[in-house]
Amino acid sequence: MADDSDRERSGSSFVDSPQASSIPCVAADDPMQRGVELAMQAVWLFLDSDFERIEQLLHKKRHSLLYASEGYAAIQYLRAMMTFTQEAMSSAQQAAEGTINLAAHFRKPRGVSSMLSGSSSRVTSRATSRAESPQTGVDAASDANEGGKTRGWFRIDSPRQILREKKAKSGQTDDVSVTSASDVPSDDKPELDLGMLDAKYSELQYSDTTPAPEQPDDLTLDWPQQRSWVSGIATMADSVIDVVRTGTQAIGISRPEWHVLKSMTVVQRHAELVHAEAYLLRAMLNIAMGDGMLALLKEGWHVRSAYATYRNCFAFIQNAHANGERVDDHFVSGTYLGMGVFNLVLSMMPAKLLRFIELVGFTADRKLGLELLAIAAGWRADPETSKLLGPPPGTSSNGKQKTETIHPCGHGLRSEFCSIVLQGYHVFLCNDLFLGYPNFPLVQVVLQRSLQQHPNGLIYIYFE
Repeated sequence: MADDSDRERSGSSFVDSPQASSIPCVAADDPMQRGVELAMQAVWLFLDSDFERIEQLLHKKRHSLLYASEGYAAIQYLRAMMTFTQEAMSSAQQAAEGTINLAAHFRKPRGVSSMLSGSSSRVTSRATSRAESPQTGVDAASDANEGGKTRGWFRIDSPRQILREKKAKSGQTDDVSVTSASDVPSDDKPELDLGMLDAKYSELQYSDTTPAPEQPDDLTLDWPQQRSWVSGIATMADSVIDVVRTGTQAIGISRPEWHVLKSMTVVQRHAELVHAEAYLLRAMLNIAMGDGMLALLKEGWHVRSAYATYRNCFAFIQNAHANGERVDDHFVSGTYLGMGVFNLVLSMMPAKLLRFIELVGFTADRKLGLELLAIAAGWRADPETSKLLGPPPGTSSNGKQKTETIHPCGHGLRSEFCSIVLQGYHVFLCNDLFLGYPNFPLVQVVLQRSLQQHPNGLIYIYFE
């Protein structure tokens, strides 16, 4: 559970809030489990419409616990959507960026950019250790020619090369000894902790026994240009790899993309899910603050990336269910919430637009979306609500399942949000958008239970 200081800040003992189910392979005192328990308490307060206490509860842990950071970003997003003030929008964007960065820290490295980051972290540690224990008599030319391998004629200046050239132009000898990183002038010296990519650029020096060919001064890249140039190449390479991977998967040469989830730890899989949800939060904020269609097109790639994460997580869950394995309810409920909302919303699009959406990789199966939300909300497991729901999709007239069954889900972290989405669908969307007949008897049963637990919940009062 959260520590006592968090309880004192929130002013409640949370005796009525449900306990978070334990995550397999995660210790009870693990930060991941503590973050889930803290988020469950925040969800309970959200259903009671106590937003101020939610912010107090999550504020202290938002920089260290994954789900505390996401919960805090979600509250800032709701405030921004309710007020539309510049201050609230800016705070929500910063919170979403913080969640993305924290989730990226826990994710399993993948792609060309991750390869650069992984190899450059060792360079960063070497640079830091060199600064902490300076060595005298280190020649800049020896660093440039380390290993004796030619890396190419295009020059990317390192701090040592900058120092050597400056002293050469001022008339001093070219054989300069650098005692420490502090000898580099402050206006040219990059910080040691500029990021993983900066450390990699310092290693990409021209290293040949012969001098490099003469170049115009405008071809020498400064540090911001180096970051942009190499980052752009890494992004392009990742895109090419994704296209090649998709083609090889289609003809059965390589493994499916979701297969990488099997080699991840539980924390890394949850980080993938939180990263996708934070991407969607930031995309919706940028669309609300941006220039209409231009902002929509700009954030479209991030939305598709988030959907690809949900699709891979769903495929991983179904594969585990087919093999008799069980995935924790918090991960399943988050995946079903994302897949359910995507399928439900996209199925409301016009037919012509729907063809284009499916062409770029999305799916729009309304029955599947409603079923996933019902399973995650616990409606399918309850006998009373399951009877009102009717048979699941793919069931024949004699009650036998014609298609593969879906992985069951207990009470997860996002189960209540799945229930809210379903209630909103039956109460508003079915009538307003002519999507079919709403299931009012089912909504009345669920709404009565919700009001008994949360009599002050504004969402349930509004549905009533």
